Amino acid sequence: MAIVLEKLAKWAIPISTTIRGVQLTMYDVQGSHYAVIFDHIQGVKQQSIGEGTHFLVPWLQQAVVFDIHTKP
Repeated sequence: MAIVLEKLAKWAIPISTTIRGVQLTMYDVQGSHYAVIFDHIQGVKQQSIGEGTHFLVPWLQQAVVFDIHTKP
């Protein structure tokens, strides 16, 4: 049992760091919303992004999500 816990402790930090890194690169755009990417080097990207899960470069890009519902 001690050997199993030793191996688990050895791999816990690298695995959790990898999972957190993947989570930082993903963002979700809900239905009836659009996103625009702000890049710290190029500025605002021209194309808007529709619903779904998308990837970006953390610390370099930022997703700004807009609600496009028609409001009375």
